[in-house]
Amino acid sequence: MKNSKNITIATLGTNYEMIYEMVGFTNFNDSFDLYKYQQNIKGINEYRKFFEKIDTLYLLSTDLNDENISNLKKLCTNINIYFSSKDISIKKIEIFLLNNTYDINNVQNEIAFQNLVYYAYIKAIIECKFNNVPGKIYTCIAAGRKTMSSDLQKAAFLFGCDGNFHILGSSNKRLNTDDIKNGSFFCDIDIKLKDYFQDFMPVYLGKYPSNEIIKDSEIINRFESIGKQLKNDRYIEPVNNNPGIILHYFPSEIFNNENLATLIQNRFESTFLYYSNSISTTDDCFRELFNYKKELIDKLKNHYIGFDIKNKEKDLKLLRNLPKTDLHCHLGGSLNAKDLIDLTSYVIEKDGLSNTFRQYNYPANIEEYEKLFKQFKGVKNYVHCNKSNLIFNFINMFEGNEKKLKKWIYEKIYTFNSLESEKENIIKVFDDGNIDETSFKGIGIDRYETLGDLQGTTILQNKNAIFFCVSRLIDKEVFENVKHIEIRCSPINYTREELNEFDVLETILNAIAEKDQYYREKGKPISLGLILIASRHGKMSDIYRNIEMIDDIFNKKEMNGKYNHNEKKKNYELIYERMEKYFKGFDLAGNENRARPEEFRSAFLRIMDRCPNITIHAGETGDEKDIWQAIYYLNAERIGHGLKLTDSGDLKKKIKDRHIAIELCPSSNYQILNFSDNYFKQNSEDTMKYPLKDYLDYGLRVTINTDNMGISDTNATNELLKAARLSESTCKGLNIWDILKIIKNGFKASFTDHETKRKLIEDAEQNIKNFLKNYIDEFL
Repeated sequence: MKNSKNITIATLGTNYEMIYEMVGFTNFNDSFDLYKYQQNIKGINEYRKFFEKIDTLYLLSTDLNDENISNLKKLCTNINIYFSSKDISIKKIEIFLLNNTYDINNVQNEIAFQNLVYYAYIKAIIECKFNNVPGKIYTCIAAGRKTMSSDLQKAAFLFGCDGNFHILGSSNKRLNTDDIKNGSFFCDIDIKLKDYFQDFMPVYLGKYPSNEIIKDSEIINRFESIGKQLKNDRYIEPVNNNPGIILHYFPSEIFNNENLATLIQNRFESTFLYYSNSISTTDDCFRELFNYKKELIDKLKNHYIGFDIKNKEKDLKLLRNLPKTDLHCHLGGSLNAKDLIDLTSYVIEKDGLSNTFRQYNYPANIEEYEKLFKQFKGVKNYVHCNKSNLIFNFINMFEGNEKKLKKWIYEKIYTFNSLESEKENIIKVFDDGNIDETSFKGIGIDRYETLGDLQGTTILQNKNAIFFCVSRLIDKEVFENVKHIEIRCSPINYTREELNEFDVLETILNAIAEKDQYYREKGKPISLGLILIASRHGKMSDIYRNIEMIDDIFNKKEMNGKYNHNEKKKNYELIYERMEKYFKGFDLAGNENRARPEEFRSAFLRIMDRCPNITIHAGETGDEKDIWQAIYYLNAERIGHGLKLTDSGDLKKKIKDRHIAIELCPSSNYQILNFSDNYFKQNSEDTMKYPLKDYLDYGLRVTINTDNMGISDTNATNELLKAARLSESTCKGLNIWDILKIIKNGFKASFTDHETKRKLIEDAEQNIKNFLKNYIDEFL
């Protein structure tokens, strides 16, 4: 059942029938519509899509003589009774009158009426918006003097409104006053509708975003002070014959000492000026924040997180409530130990692998597998039958014991390869399943990648495994309040057994589309995207295969069965439609020591014909030259990691000027390299300073991402905290203001079209409002 309240606020002149016109625009049904004979009813109905039925009407006017007051009461009584009978009722009408002021004929009267408007508007917001189910506020500027409607429109701009409308028509056409007073207007209704309402045209004028200025304590105190004076002096008089109609009488002199309008305008101008001055600097943050008083902004800038491990759980709770993006998220490294066990159970059931395990002479226990891994010098080198089935059989031996599997991955998996010098440097896993972070740092890119040998290309070689992996990744991100995800992978890597690249891509897109629909139906929509990867590890021919696949899809080619597997025809049209929706860009990933970006320019030129978004892994283990080449040879719009910018002032300036985003991944950066963490106070000679805070203060568009959330044992919330932990801002971490700037950077840097990006930021603004309400209550 609907618990929200919808209010129309309107100025009122002497043309009282305007009340019918404005109510008839929003409140109608199949059996009754005041505008049904209007020649442009289709246009009116298009405008009506922006509105819901109202149940409360606020009318704002100068004072009225006794006869006019009587007529207005009768009109409101009749309209209330009539609309109630049609199940499109007006439950309450409140009339705000400027007592003993019968016209706006001088500056003092205009100021008094403006204050009346602002008072009524704040009352409407409190009544309508401060509920568990917020309602809508609409404004109608069709009646009254132009200064009156101008005051109302200004209030709508300052406070926000969900829809503003006007009613165009002949000023000479009037309803019969007696019909209005005695209710006979509704006799022979069709005749009157054809004669009167067909000449009037409601026009939608747009809406204004809501504004947190209403929460300013001084404004609320001023509002309440005025209200108390009205009540005590009996300026509010209910209409006895209908409890649904209330008259509020405002003496103009009350606003001499309680000038609400001036306070509101000054507060708005100061916050707007503060925001305008800030956006030209490095202090670009969510606009809603600048509607709050400076005292709150200062508190956000002085509340630091990531400096004391005792506050870890409190900090994580705070960060989890914030909207986030994840722009650098690898499918192949997204599974943790529990995910691997769950995926294995899912695939065994779906593919009937239990019979396969019995049919082949697979190793009987974990120890036998370890002997084979050692013999072949690593998990990935062990090839026998379908390798993915062998690994599923191995993982299945850990069923019900994810802690044991996690311990095996981090303490044993790398000991089977050729990294003999690293075998003494064990990554410790505690009995509770948590990793000793001091042992999981600075391990290098090769050893880090080895931790993913049980996932990615090893097991994502059939549709069920791929589908589960994509779905689980999205579910985990949604749990952390991530609003936009860009999943990246190379379909070519998952074609080593039974699938071709179109099978892989189709499965990934199907999983994304299914989750997209699922969360939309749940009322928790999430923006999803796919980035395809070319790998430095593989052959140049594999990169061209990825590019040819994209060409084939967007050219809608069937390829004469070239890519058909087992004679099954692919649904290229569906793949094309979903690629159009979810494909966001192209990436070059892998160990930078294998090849410089310049070596891939000729390959990328072909994909650039389609003007895709480009993000390039550069400056993680390589140097600033890799970043320069990524930008100038491959036209990178975002840089994955980009840790080496401190060595090149010119390049940093160019990146700032071109708004090229930096995709930092704090956990993997810490684990692969050797950065200082505030929790552990490491200060050895080889410990490096994390560049995040320097980048942020310089004005770079820094974003925070998960990279390989399974391998790094992290999530989007933890990455924000890790970013703070690695930041040495006077040994305090990051403040909440910095965190919010980083989050906004993520939305601005997303590979989405302009309208989607606008909607994402708009929704994030609403999330920030909710966050600030809880933040103020719980943390301040």
